[in-house]
Amino acid sequence: DLIGMEYGAALKNVIALGVGITTGIGFGDNAKAALITRGVTEIARLGIAAGANPLTFAGLTGIGDLVVTCASEYSRNRRAGIQIGKGIPLEHVLQQINMVVEGVPATRAACQLARKYKVPMPISEEIYAVLFRNKDVQEACNDLMMRDRKDEVEGLMFQKRVVDDNKAKAGKSKSTGKNKESQKKAKKSTSKSKSKSTAKSTSKGKGTGKSKESQSTNK
Repeated sequence: DLIGMEYGAALKNVIALGVGITTGIGFGDNAKAALITRGVTEIARLGIAAGANPLTFAGLTGIGDLVVTCASEYSRNRRAGIQIGKGIPLEHVLQQINMVVEGVPATRAACQLARKYKVPMPISEEIYAVLFRNKDVQEACNDLMMRDRKDEVEGLMFQKRVVDDNKAKAGKSKSTGKNKESQKKAKKSTSKSKSKSTAKSTSKGKGTGKSKESQSTNK
């Protein structure tokens, strides 16, 4: 599942930024666990809309990579998030780390894809607002906490069915196109065989006529 692997590898950096921000604010382990859990759902929701297998996000590419990136002290995205949570501007944070913080461009891409596929991604949207719209980190966290309660996996299986239906329709259209092409080829071959048989019968008729003429001449 290349699509699932790509989405999991990229979007886990966005959630790691968010976990770092909550750490910088001073939130505890429960808040981090909640953010990681909701982050898995958010990553899977977008990945499924793009055609990924939902089970991919339950494995190493999904939960495994996400947990280590959010928890490791060596994670650049987590470290950047901690500094942002403490109120340090993004430009200064990137200069201090002096390495690529993948979560920053990934956040922009995630929000663009969310709008493209019409997928709700509240965590990514709030992180985007903090990074690029100077939204206060505490306000962003409060807005996430005040959202209406919903099913944790709401919409995931529905999106999977939509993706499967689209793939099935695409497969049918391809097979229909192939059938039409084969029918055209069959018609062409039939017409060719008919023309060949007609030509043969015509040549035979001409040959018979010539033989009769020669016989009458000999007589």
